[in-house]
Parts: sequence; C-alpha cells; structure tokens
Amino acid sequence: MRASLKKVEETPRCLEAYNFIQKGEIRAMFIIEFFRVRETDGAHATLDRVEHDTADLDEAKVRARSLFDTLSMPQKPDALRIVDQNGDEVFFWSPENHQI
Repeated sequence: MRASLKKVEETPRCLEAYNFIQKGEIRAMFIIEFFRVRETDGAHATLDRVEHDTADLDEAKVRARSLFDTLSMPQKPDALRIVDQNGDEVFFWSPENHQI
C-alpha cells in the first residue's frame, strides 16, 4: 500500500496539493465568468471564463475586477460572476450596479 501512495504523491498535482496542506493553506478553484446581459429578458451571454486557483475569495475578486477592463474579449462585458468549484455563485459584480 505504501508503494501505491508514493506513486500518487509523485504526480505534480498531488505534490502541489500536499505542499499547500503542509503550509496550512486550502486552495480552491474559482471560475470567473464575464458576460453580457440582454436587456429585454435579462439573459446572460458568456463572453469568457477564466480559472483562478487561490485560497482566498477576496483575491479572486481583485483579479476578476482587474481582468474586467483588461481581458481581450469579443465584446465589452456588462458584468462578471465568480463560481466556486461546486458551481455555486459566490460573487456577482457589475460596474453599473456595484453589486457585491
């Protein structure tokens, strides 16, 4: 059994996770979605998605707002949202509404 654990630990992804656990950090994957909102019915059209691996939602919020104006997309987004690794929305922001 020890040999099979060693094989798993040698993969880069597992070593990275192991190092974070050793440091006391628990990292999560957030997806930042940039989208347009159709005014007639409020439908969302996703323009781009960016993965952000961090231990802190506030870091993901800072990156999302920074990318809002700088990321090259086919159209200018109306808003963004951040979803966690389970697909649950954890943050929504629009420059017009400044909703948090």
